[in-house]
Order: sequence, then C-alpha cells, then structure tokens
Amino acid sequence: MLYIFLLILIGVIFRTWLTFDTISSGDMGFFYKEHILNYFNPPFMWETFRNLGFGGNAILSQGVYFYNLPLGILGNYLDFGVIERIIWFWPILLVGFLSPLFLARAIKLFPKNFFPLVTLIYFLNTYFFIVMGGGQITVVLGYIAIPLAFALFINAINNFKFFKILLFSLVFTFLILFDFRFVYIFTVIIFLYAFFCCITIVSLSEILILSKKYITIFFLSVIVILGTQTYWLLPFLFFRNNPVDSVTAAYTSAEAVKYFSFAEIEHSFSLLHPLWPENIFGKVGFMKPEFIILPILAYSSLLFIKNPKFKKQNEILILFFVMLGLIGAFLAKGAKEPFGNAYIWLFDNIPGFVMFRDSTKWYTLVTLSYSVLIPFSIYKIYECLKSYKKFSILNFQFSIKSQIYNFQNIFLILVIGYLLFLIRPAILGNLGGTLKSVEVPNEYTELKSFLLSKNDFFRVLWVPTLQRFTFYSDMHPAISGSHLFNTSEPYGIIAALQKKDIKEQLQRSGVKYVIVPDDTQKEIFIKDRKYDPVQYNETVKKIRKVPYLKEVNKFGNVIVFEIDNPKDHFWSSSDNVKITYEFINPTEYNVQVNNAKKTDRVIFVESFDKNWIAKIDNSLINSEIFDKKFNSFVLSKAGNYNFKVYYKPQELVKIGLAISITSFSFILLLMIFLSIRGKMWLSSSRKRGSN
Repeated sequence: MLYIFLLILIGVIFRTWLTFDTISSGDMGFFYKEHILNYFNPPFMWETFRNLGFGGNAILSQGVYFYNLPLGILGNYLDFGVIERIIWFWPILLVGFLSPLFLARAIKLFPKNFFPLVTLIYFLNTYFFIVMGGGQITVVLGYIAIPLAFALFINAINNFKFFKILLFSLVFTFLILFDFRFVYIFTVIIFLYAFFCCITIVSLSEILILSKKYITIFFLSVIVILGTQTYWLLPFLFFRNNPVDSVTAAYTSAEAVKYFSFAEIEHSFSLLHPLWPENIFGKVGFMKPEFIILPILAYSSLLFIKNPKFKKQNEILILFFVMLGLIGAFLAKGAKEPFGNAYIWLFDNIPGFVMFRDSTKWYTLVTLSYSVLIPFSIYKIYECLKSYKKFSILNFQFSIKSQIYNFQNIFLILVIGYLLFLIRPAILGNLGGTLKSVEVPNEYTELKSFLLSKNDFFRVLWVPTLQRFTFYSDMHPAISGSHLFNTSEPYGIIAALQKKDIKEQLQRSGVKYVIVPDDTQKEIFIKDRKYDPVQYNETVKKIRKVPYLKEVNKFGNVIVFEIDNPKDHFWSSSDNVKITYEFINPTEYNVQVNNAKKTDRVIFVESFDKNWIAKIDNSLINSEIFDKKFNSFVLSKAGNYNFKVYYKPQELVKIGLAISITSFSFILLLMIFLSIRGKMWLSSSRKRGSN
C-alpha cells in the first residue's frame, strides 16, 4: 500500500513533468533546436560559449559526453519539451524512486514494507526540491545516484563476486560523469563505512580480507573509469590541465565560503534547506520548528540498538548512519558557528575540499542518514505498538495493551502525515523552478532568426546579462555584461560602456551587437529580490545615450544596438594583410593569409590557450598571448599562407573515443555473459539439489 501511495504522491508533486510543456529554470537553460543538434558531434575539447563567450577549455566538462549524446540524437526528431522529459526528468523520477529502495534492500535493517519510507525521505525533502527547483540537473543526478552506488558497494563487499564489483564500478563511473563533488562525498561515505566495519572485526586475518576487498574494488573501478573515460582523460593527463588555474578567488577564498554558508546548524541538523521554500538566492528563512521532529525520529534509533536480540552488525550499521548524519549536519552549515573555522581549515588544507564553496552539498550525508534512521525508528516503534506484550528500551520495561485501538497503524498514518506536512508547498504546487512550465517568448525566437540570418562572425554583448532564452552559436557567441565588466549592477555596466577606449576594446573582441533583454521571466532586473521594471527602462534610456551604439532593431522589448566595424574571428594588426578563414568545428579552422610581411601577427579572437597551434606546411607555430587575453600567431616570412589552426588536445580525442567505446561495449558484454552464466549455474544447482 505504501508503494502505491508513494507513486501517487510523486505523480502529484511532479505533475508538470507528466506533460510535454517546456521547462526551464535556474541553471537549467533552454535549448533551441540549433543548440541540441550540436550535441550530435564528437566531444570537442574547446567550446566557444565558455569563458564569457570568448571560448574555453572544455576537457573536464566533456565527461558528460555519452550522457549528452542522446540529446543530439533525439534533437533530430523531437521538441525540447519532450527531450528533457526523456533524458532528464523521467530518469530522475525513476532513479529517485528506486535508488533508495536498493539501499534499504542492501542494509536489511527493516522489512520491505517500510522501504517506501526511505524513498519518501531521501527523494522528497527540502534539499532535493531546492536543488531540483534551481535546475541543477547534474547535481540532482549525482545526488539520487548516491544510494544506488552505496547499495552496490555494500553488495560487492558482502558478496565478493566479479559481476557485483563490475556493476558497482560502472555505476561509480556514471557518478563521476555527473558531478565530481558527489564522488568526493561518496568517498567519505565508504571510508567511514570501512571504519565502522573494522569495529566488528576481532582478528587480523579478517582485517586483511576486508582490505583486500577494498583494494580489489578500488583498482577494478579505476580500470573501468580509465577505460570508459579515455576520450577526455587522455587530453587531460597529457596536457596537464589544472582546473584550479582558471578559477578566481570568488571560488577559492575563505570569504567566498562564508558568503555561501547559508545554513545554520539548526537548518542542517533538521534537514531543512535554508532557502526553503522560496528558493531565492541569499534569502535565508527562519528555522521552522516542525522540522525538529526529524532529527528526534532519526536519533531515537539509538534507543533500540541495546536490545539483546539486536545483531551486533546491525548495531554498528545504525551507529554508522548516526555518525554520517552528524558529520553531514556539521559540514552542511559551512563556515557558520559552531566551529565555523574548522570548515575554513578543511577548505584551505584538505585536497579537493575546494570544490565545496557551497557547503549545502553535504546535506547529502544528512539525507542519506535520516532516510535510513527514521524508517528504522518508525519500524521499531510500530512493532512495539503492535505487540501486546512488554517491551524494553534501554532496560526500561513498557507495556501497551492495544486490543481496542490499532495504535501501530494510527502511529504510521500520523508519521506519514507529518512527513507530507513538511513538504506541503511541493504537494500544493506552490514551488516554482523546474516544477513549473514556461513559454518561449516570440521576441526571442524572432531575435534568433535575425542572428541566424547573419553569416559573418560576431559576438553579442547582453546588458546587463544573458536572458534565459538567449540564442548563441559558434558563429555568434554571447557575452554577459555583468561578467565582462565584473559588476551585477546595470548602471555600473553602462558606466563601463561609456569609458574611454571601450569601443575599441569591444571592436577588437568582435562584438557587433549590444542587446538589452526583455526580462520575461523576471530574473534580471531585480531590486530587493523583486522584479523592478524601472531598471529596464533606465537601462534602455542610458544605453541609447552611448554615442557609438546605434539602435538597429527591436523585437518586442528586446532592444538591439550595433557597433560599427567589429573585428573578425581572425584579423591582423597590419592593414595590408587580407585574411579569410573556414570554420570546421570549435577546435579547427582553415586560414588563408595574403600580402603578409615578416613578423606580421594573425590574431585569433578566442581566450588565450597555449595549446592553440598554427600548422604551416610542416612547421608548427605556438600561440602567443595578445592584448592580455587573445591568441595570436607571428608569421616567420613574407608572402601568402594557407594553414590550419587547431586545438592540440583534440588530437587525442579520436583515439580516446575508440578506446572508451570499446571498453564500454566490452564491459556490457562481459556483464551479460556473467549474468547468463550465473543463472545457468544456479539452475543446474537447483536441478542437482532436486535429484
């Protein structure tokens, strides 16, 4: 009955996902068909829309290539509203429902009738709704995969068979694709689990056996990862790209950690996301007293583990989840007191911890803990109420006579009602974000057609920033004004546009159009966390006064201004040099240069990266930085040139992709073979037993 109820509840909460209306919110943008079809390409190690629209290294982000490939395939046949259901929303519902059930089955702490409570708590809580509402799809996928990965890891440890280890390794590989931070969190989980497993071990030989299991699983997982992810690991390892090199202090400083530490200890301890339910960035809500019952239910599980009939192994398992919840609650509050400096120290000194500027990712430990402890407590209390006999808690004797009233079912109904009460905004449809559909405004589809009608290369500067339905492409990259000028204030951006020499800087950057967006989703022109139409009107008014900007078009309230004579994607500082080029893909161009003189410089208007190479005949010219941010190539002699400009890490992609596809296919075939062989062996064993 609980399974049916849970399915109905999920259907009610995610009713918008059962339609095909367009959904776009927060970090989840909107993909035009032209965007979608780009994913039906090989993985490119350079992407033009990165780094403010000036291109950037995409090696680490290409881990999701096999995940995104279906997007490109389906884009040939289906609309975006249908595609996002197939590759994102429906898989989230399926995995989010099943993943906690696998964990409940693996730990075996309570009967399967109580398994739905694990899903209810892990999948339908304030942390999940806030992250999902914010459109953080890869974060959500990493989050819901954690219970499944942990369940498979436990099965691999307890039933040390090659098939189970291989299955865990494959799921762990997908966890890497979604979000490195959840790999880090999962590593913390399994190391803590190993520590508690060692508590029950009384001999050195057992410790050696457990260590052997861990080492075997680790090395096999590494082999699977290296085999299936070769297409991006090869470029990453050979060219030694350090992901921290391009990260600013906004991501690595202690001040940034303090700024993003929204949760107080009472929030994290009670599994209450600090932004619940409004989900407005920076708007921390007061502690809601009804949530304090959650930790009471969770940690009351400790009252039941001193029963003589309770297995020692299960007792250790409960203690493990208790410790997991406490550690998660402490880390999820970030730099807030108590002991906020401890988090800062971890951030500054522990390798990899720099990824957790946003400390709320550690809520995962709290939800994993409570999703096991609370159902366990409910089960134990239910059994106590069900019994007519005496029962004991911590050696205290109690007795309940329930011949007249079915107390245990009343208790279960009350607890479920309480859990539903906590997430009532989701049930009532009061949450926004990805739980609401949107319509694509006509003015943005018209603007897209306008930009596509232009065949020349240029960049588009959006003031103050890009709008949700902004169209961009390799030929027409988009730039956010707030990022370019390092200010979120529209008037600050306008002041920057009025500075001396800014026109020349924009021209050298290839900017042809400056666009003021129509804030149809009320996300851009915000004052005191509310939409302020005055800001839009003032921005348009002031932009019209910038002398070098000419208003050339208008699509609804989307205003388009033009800058004359912007530089092309390739240009030269010498007036006599004539350059034409052909775009092959984001990592390769064919370039023709005429009338060049010795030491003339060809400027390539993409973010500087030493791995951009110009191949002229049999010689290679390395890129040199120009204007402190662009690539350039110095010609060694006078004359005409016909050469290729390419991004060197891309050379390893074909080899890596071949290895990855071969490895992935081999692993799947091997798992199928092992599964069939296991079933045949089991069948023959049963026949021998019957004889």
